[in-house]
Order: sequence, then structure tokens, then C-alpha cells
Amino acid sequence: MIFRRNSLSSNKKSTSDSVTENLSAETIENLFSNMADFNKINLNTPGGNEYTLHFLKSLINVDQLNLTVILPLLHGNKGSVPLSIGSIEVTEIDTLHKAMENLLTGSILIEDIVQEKYWSIVIPRDLSRSIDTSQQESILYGPNDSFVEQIDQNITLIRRRLPIAQLKCKDFTIGSMSKTKLYLIYIDGLVDSEILITMEEKIRNIDYDVFLNTSDITSFLDDNKNSLFPQYQLSDRPDVIVSALSSGKISLILDGTPFVIAAPITFFELFQSPEDYVHRWLVGSFLRTIRFIAFLITLLLVPAYVAITTYNYEMLPLQSLIIVLTYRSDVPFNPVIEAFLMTLTLEILKEGSLRMPSKIGPSLGVVGGIVIGQAAIDSGIASPVLVVCVAISGLASFLVPNYLMTNSSKLIQFIFIGLAGLWGSFGIILGLLFLGIHLNSLTSLDRSYIAPLAPFYSKDWKDVIIRSPVQFMKTRPEYLQTQNKNRTSSTKENIK
Repeated sequence: MIFRRNSLSSNKKSTSDSVTENLSAETIENLFSNMADFNKINLNTPGGNEYTLHFLKSLINVDQLNLTVILPLLHGNKGSVPLSIGSIEVTEIDTLHKAMENLLTGSILIEDIVQEKYWSIVIPRDLSRSIDTSQQESILYGPNDSFVEQIDQNITLIRRRLPIAQLKCKDFTIGSMSKTKLYLIYIDGLVDSEILITMEEKIRNIDYDVFLNTSDITSFLDDNKNSLFPQYQLSDRPDVIVSALSSGKISLILDGTPFVIAAPITFFELFQSPEDYVHRWLVGSFLRTIRFIAFLITLLLVPAYVAITTYNYEMLPLQSLIIVLTYRSDVPFNPVIEAFLMTLTLEILKEGSLRMPSKIGPSLGVVGGIVIGQAAIDSGIASPVLVVCVAISGLASFLVPNYLMTNSSKLIQFIFIGLAGLWGSFGIILGLLFLGIHLNSLTSLDRSYIAPLAPFYSKDWKDVIIRSPVQFMKTRPEYLQTQNKNRTSSTKENIK
């Protein structure tokens, strides 16, 4: 970070002015003035040593300070801080910039007045919560632990599942103000070097001041920033991230958030769930197939209603057509407005139930849906057929495991409703055509978003729509171009 003096400022020294001065106790106290949590402790030892401890009380562990720093200094008679405090790491500080950086990240700055030296000891306050079950990706069978907001604890959860020396971790610091720690995780000798280089370049090109969650990073890493589709996988489940790493992907862990990024991904992987691999392969394949069907229902069911009731009456059998027209006879709106109103109402109910307290939210969603749906039918705002279509479409959207994909599908549904209102079934076909073209143009870390469809990788189809038995999935995805393609034990020697 570069600090410049403002030539138009008054004679008062700002923080950026003071940081260019020499390291001294007076300068430190000036920099941290007007900070209620800044503390200073003076120590005089029986051996004639004098120390001054500077720290921010809100960032350090006070109990550990007394036990591991103050008591050893008072009873130590070895002439230097590192010798007196032998149980923890002590780092010498020689610049004011380093002193500030250490104090603001949970370290204690010790001024050795006799030897005129400064030392730093890291004893940060533990603010992490206990490991809990995953709330976003809960499953009935399988591990249920989830990541937390503490980055080192998240690394521990991964290393426990992958106790190998090839699991590498590169650290970065992003955010000119937040100074947020970011870890790049990968398996050396397995991941394609091009993927690794591409991600490192993207991280180094990030230029922003504050990073609070993983979505802040993905906006800088996306290959196509204007697409509705997520180009990275976000997960709070360690087993999901470990599976991605073992496949030859890379992961990003940001300090302060429980969601970890895995990349690259494909469109088809957004429909996979950890529970697919818990069930028998036939059951897992059946559940995955249902998710793809549910995605199509979310996109097309309500637009199909609009297209049929607006232009394409001939697509319905006569008896069904009579029923639909009978119910629509009292509705004052055309099918497009009717569909927009009911679909928007459902989205309002969903958002409202998410924002309400946890004990009220589910009741609001169920009761609100029933009451509003029945009231819309009784008042003639919407036909019963449309209410059923909207309800089925809303339920189908919850079957997609990836929440970001669920939100994208709902927005695409509105676009398809508009196309169906303009050109009927031809508008829906046109929308599907442009959707396919858009998906084909997307990439994730320069890898095709619709692999293994295009480019076509025959071996990868063992785990796309059909989840084959594990004993038949002995190779890693071809689109990742991993250095070791086989999952058999013989590949252990090939990992460098």
C-alpha cells in the first residue's frame, strides 16, 4: 500500500502521513489515538528489562496474553524477548508499516526499551463458531459438517479428508482496506497447470477495497460477467469441495465466509447432489433425471400455458380446451399479464418467507400460498389452471440443488413468458435456441460450460444425467485435462 501526503491538508497529521515516520512508541500511540480498544502495558522486570506492550484488546486473546507473554517476560531473565518467550513464535519488526499491519490483524507489539527493538507475537481472539450441519445443502445420508467463517478451520476440514502432501495451499491478500486472506487450494501433480495459472492471474488482477463474501470474488473471476448462469460452484460442504479437488479442480477459501468456491464447473454439474452418490446408482440416476425435468418444468410450464391460451389453442384436446376457456372466461387480464402477476406473487412469497424469522417463514410460505391462490381464483384475477401451473413450477424450482441456478431459472422463466406472449410456441422455441447458443458460448476458467456435450467426451457421460456405479467411474473428467486421469491406486506414484 502506498501512502502519499495531501498537499492541501491542514497541519494536522493524518494516518497516511504518520505511517511514513520512523517506528517509535510515540508514533504508534498517535496512529492509534481515538481508538478505545487500543491498550498499552508497561512492564519492568526484576532483571532490569523494560517492555511496553501495544495491542488492540478487541483483536487479541487477553487470557493468552497473560499466560504466554506477560508472565514469561516478568519471570524471564534471559535478556531478550524471543528467549524469554520460547513457547510461541516471535517476529522482529523493523518498520512502522509492519507494526501497524500486525497490530490490526491480532498481534501484540512488544517494545524492548533497553535493546531498542520491536517484536510481534500473534495471539488473535478466536471468533469462530462451532462446526454445524450444512443449512444450504442438507442431505439425509452422509456427512453433515459444514465450513465456518474461520479460514484455518476450513483448511483443517479439507486436510482431514485429504491427508496427502500433494494438497497445496497458496495464500493471497485481497482488498486494499479489508486485507482479506484468500487461499487457493489444489492437488499438485493432478490439476492442469493452465487452470492454475489462469486462476492465479485472475486473483492478481483483482483491484477492490473490501471483500466480505465469496460472491464479491466471483464477480471478478467470471469469464462472462453478464451471464445469468453461475460459472463457479459455491458450497459449504467439505465433502463437496474435497470431491472437486480430487477430480482435478481448484478451490478458493475466503476468510470470513463459510462458502468455498470450486472451479471450473459445467452446466450439468449444477444438478448434481452429494446424495446422488449415497443411494444406489439406479436411484441416484433417477433423482438426477428428475432434477433436469424439474428445471425444464420451471422454465417452460407457465410459458407453455401462455402460448397455448394466447396463440396455440389447437395444441390442446377439445375437452381440455373447453375447460381452460371456461375458467378463463371471468379473468379480466390477458394470459401474459395473468402469468406475470401470479409468478411474481409466488416470488414475493418465497422472498418473504426467507427474510422472516425461521419459526414464521415456513408458515408464511404455506399459508400465504394457499390463501393468495384461492383468493386470486375467487376474485377472477387468475384461472385455476394457471395457479396450478405456477405452483408446480415453483415446487420444481426447489429441486435444483444449486441455489444460484434456481434464481437464474426463475429469471429466465420471466423471459420465456414474455416470448410466449409475443410469438406463442415459436417464441418458446426461439428462446430455447438462444439459450443453447448462450450456454455454448460460456466458459469456466476457459473450459467449456456444456462439456461433455460440446466438446463431446464420451467417457464423461458416465456421471452426467446417469450416475454410473462407482466401479465404472475410474477416470477423472476429460474436460479438466488432469495430469493423472485414472482414479486407481496405481496413480499414487504419478502424483508429484
